[in-house]
Amino acid sequence: MNSPNAYLLHGSQLDEGNIVPLTMFVFMLAMVGNLESHKEQNVQLDVDVQSSVYHYTVSNKGNDPIIGFEMNEWKTYNFQVPTGWAIESHSKVLIAKSTNSSNEIKMFSKGNFSVRVSSQGATLGKTSIKLHLKSGNMITIPNVAAPVKEPSHYRIVIILTILAILIIHTVLKKKSAPNLPH
Repeated sequence: MNSPNAYLLHGSQLDEGNIVPLTMFVFMLAMVGNLESHKEQNVQLDVDVQSSVYHYTVSNKGNDPIIGFEMNEWKTYNFQVPTGWAIESHSKVLIAKSTNSSNEIKMFSKGNFSVRVSSQGATLGKTSIKLHLKSGNMITIPNVAAPVKEPSHYRIVIILTILAILIIHTVLKKKSAPNLPH
């Protein structure tokens, strides 16, 4: 099909009817989360990042109950914690604490935490998660996926990328346009 509205992809042409499945495929890829798992001492931390929501599942494999969850915060909101836990926010740090012994994450139990990130000023990065134990000890899990401050040069890169795409699109459209008599 050599219509003037054809799209060019990897050297072959797609008509407008074929772009819908491709768009759906790209959209489905974006919906798939970023899954990672960390094991530190007697704790497992599973992280699932889906779009702007970060889910953390803490599994306790040891005898010492987990009574606190702490993470660095950047442009986050809607912090969700297990039932019976209290949320504190201290200068870019989110802390959740168990309010009584019945809400602690005991041996072979799990606790679910999640946070939403603003679409402006934050990006996927790595930070440490700190888990506070009833004994007073703390387990620090490094290199966990979390929202971090967006580097200032990202905006410039995004603007330049969009500009490059517009230029490439214009050049390809001119090359693929049929030669019509004047």
